[in-house]
Amino acid sequence: TVGLAPNKSNWALPLSEPPYIAIPVTGGITFTFGGLKCDTSARVIDTRGQVMPGLYAAGEPMGEIFYNNYPGASSVIRGAVYGKIAGAHAAERAKGGLG
Repeated sequence: TVGLAPNKSNWALPLSEPPYIAIPVTGGITFTFGGLKCDTSARVIDTRGQVMPGLYAAGEPMGEIFYNNYPGASSVIRGAVYGKIAGAHAAERAKGGLG
């Protein structure tokens, strides 16, 4: 690696002993493959699988619905659709109609 850019820092360690492991990654600027787990009413689900009352998500904060790809602008439509669903559900909840 001598003479190759970028210059190596004191944090760079040599790969001198196997086993070597390669992990496929996908870079993304406009999205992530993680996020909040939600039900079909846009309600956020906790780590025990229970609805978190009064907490909703729409668009990019929701867990990604695609496995290994991102169709362009899909978070925009997801934000519009689940935003409407979340708003309607939250309004009904505020009126005392939903738990």
